[in-house]
Amino acid sequence: MFNINTETYLIELTRGDSASIIFGAKDAQGNDYIPVVGDELKFAVAKKVGADPIFEVANTMVDDANAFWTINIPASATSDMKFTDYAYDVQLKSGSSVTTIIGQTDGITPTFRVWGEVANESD
Repeated sequence: MFNINTETYLIELTRGDSASIIFGAKDAQGNDYIPVVGDELKFAVAKKVGADPIFEVANTMVDDANAFWTINIPASATSDMKFTDYAYDVQLKSGSSVTTIIGQTDGITPTFRVWGEVANESD
């Protein structure tokens, strides 16, 4: 199972499954951010805010004609995770500037929920 709730920043994924998430960004004025070649988007998941990441996935913009990044979460990233909620954030690095575009704000902690599986790929 894979589900994203964009209003509550909840991402749900069955342990051991892979997923692809498409991200866009807005600038300080609320306009679509147009990425440039070399911009990097990093998705990090941790047990809680302030803890070391359990896994990180990054994508570097190589084609500035596309205003979105695809973050691919491999099945191995979640295969050993417990069935529970984790915190995540998304950072944009452009040149020497780093901006958290999804993170803890206004009492909301973006949540990455890992669900249990009945069958596994070796069955």
